[in-house]
Parts: sequence; C-alpha cells; structure tokens
Amino acid sequence: MLKLNAGTFYNVTQLMNSVINLAEFERRCHCSNAKEYKNDVPADLRASMCDRIKELQDCLRALDANITNAEVQRLLTKLSRSSTITFEDVARSFEQISSRLHDELSGKKLFALPTSKARYYEYAVLLFGEEVEIKFLDAIEEISEAGKCLAFGRYTASVFHLMRAMEIAVVEAGRKISATVQDKNGETLAWGLIVANIKPKIDALPKGQVQDEWYKLHALLHSVNRAYRTKTAHPKKSYNQEEAEDAFNATKVFMQHLASVL
Repeated sequence: MLKLNAGTFYNVTQLMNSVINLAEFERRCHCSNAKEYKNDVPADLRASMCDRIKELQDCLRALDANITNAEVQRLLTKLSRSSTITFEDVARSFEQISSRLHDELSGKKLFALPTSKARYYEYAVLLFGEEVEIKFLDAIEEISEAGKCLAFGRYTASVFHLMRAMEIAVVEAGRKISATVQDKNGETLAWGLIVANIKPKIDALPKGQVQDEWYKLHALLHSVNRAYRTKTAHPKKSYNQEEAEDAFNATKVFMQHLASVL
C-alpha cells in the first residue's frame, strides 16, 4: 500500500506551476513579441528549471506516478543535454506532463486519515508505550494491527486484534503468579479459566501493596474479559467506533498495568 503525506499533492502542483511560471516570465523577457514561443531557452534558465524539475520528480516518485515521471524525465533530458530547446518545446512538454498526471491519479483510490486517527497508524508500534513493547514482544504486531484497523475504521477487526494481544498478556499474568494456564495436554486454557485460576493465587499473597496491585490487575482483567472477549467470540457481532475505542483503551490500561507488575 502506498503511504504519503497529503502535502505531496500540493507540492506537485506548486512545483509544476513554478516551472511553468518561471518559463513564461523569462519568455516574455527574452521575446520581443509576447506571443512568440520559438526562441531558445537560455542556459541559465535551463539550469534553474532542471533543479525544480528534479524536486518534482521526487514528489512524483512518492505518488508512484511512474508514467508522468517518465515524461518529466524526457523534458529533463532535453533541458540538460539538447543543444537547443525552445519555450514552445517546454510548454508542449508540460501539457503532456499535466495530461499524464491527470490520467494516473484518476486511476488511484486515495483514503485520507483525519489527524485524530493518524496517530493510531503513524505510531502503531508504541501505541501502548515502551514498557509494554519490551514486556510483550509477541503482542506488538497485534497491537499495531489493532491501531491500524482503528485508524481505517475497521472497528470489529481492531477488537479482534486487541483480544489476541490480551490472550498473550493473560497467559503471561498467569505464569507470573504461578496460576495454571495450560491443560493436561499442554494446550493453553481459555481466557476465562485462566482468570479464574489467577484469583486464588492473588488471595494467597501476603497482604500489602503487591497483593493490592494484583487485585487491581484482576479487576481490570475480569472487566475486559466480560466486556469484550465474550462479544468478540460471537461471529455476527460488529463494533462501532465508540466500542472499539473503549476496547482499545481498556486493553491499553490493563497491559500497561501488567507490564508494571511483571
């Protein structure tokens, strides 16, 4: 998938207009007749135009506008290597470039992320913070995908990824407190069973700050399990933006707290 900043489109139009306006201004300065286009482009103007055209090429590469870029390269070659090139040649080249760019962009589908959602996509790896990333390496991809799905409005998919991240976290929590997380065949237990197995282990801890932290963790875990895990398991359930964001925030709070306990 092509990713680019919306400013790239603005830069393309600005650079094209810049070269065209520069050429037109110089043409009027060098031609006695305002409508005359047959005069050669002076060497110093060629160099200036080449610099701006190279900037234009960088933007076109970002847009994946390869056909347009090929047309731009033809003009660049003429400006830098041909013994003569007229203002008329430049004007015709830019007519072709504009036409190619219109055709190429007309065939692309573009999706714009509002600023409020861009952070879910742009900073997907560190959405839950550095400590979570360090403690739950196996969950990072799920968290990242959850963020990207949330950014693009795929809310149900986001919740599924969040819950897969939670499954990894719940197992780690169970192992940390020596609760049973696997059955006799070595298969990982269902999330609800692990939650149930964790509770007696917390009750057996000495009273104090450590136990209090685990009780808080268990409450968060039980809340997330009840609110999202059961619903997500239902194949016909879908989530709207508010529900997905609630799931995201609940999962984030739990995993951050667990990371501080581990």
